[in-house]
Amino acid sequence: VGLGSVPFTKKQSGAQQCADCHGGTGYARMLKNWRKSTKEQISELQASLKSLEAKAGKPGAPETKRREVSKKLALARKLLAYVIEDGSDGAHNNAYISDLLSEVSDMIDKCRETVDEWGDG
Repeated sequence: VGLGSVPFTKKQSGAQQCADCHGGTGYARMLKNWRKSTKEQISELQASLKSLEAKAGKPGAPETKRREVSKKLALARKLLAYVIEDGSDGAHNNAYISDLLSEVSDMIDKCRETVDEWGDG
């Protein structure tokens, strides 16, 4: 599916639903850990994006770099919104959610490096 066109799930499932589909036990603990970790990462990434967007909006950067950073931050925010809109807090397709959050984090780090250079110039 296209990015953002279809959420992973709209139903709230629990450990039993995971076990019913995937078999085995231990889903209660995994589900709790996935959701906790995902919520923490989302919160941290939202704060980082907000801070970085504020820094990137200040004068002092060449216009081409400002546009480049703005595009990357917009994509990072879109990917983060996709994770949030999923609504499962990492419970459904945790590996993919983790990959998306890592990609957002990497984009933020790269943008932060560029924005930090503006202060040196």
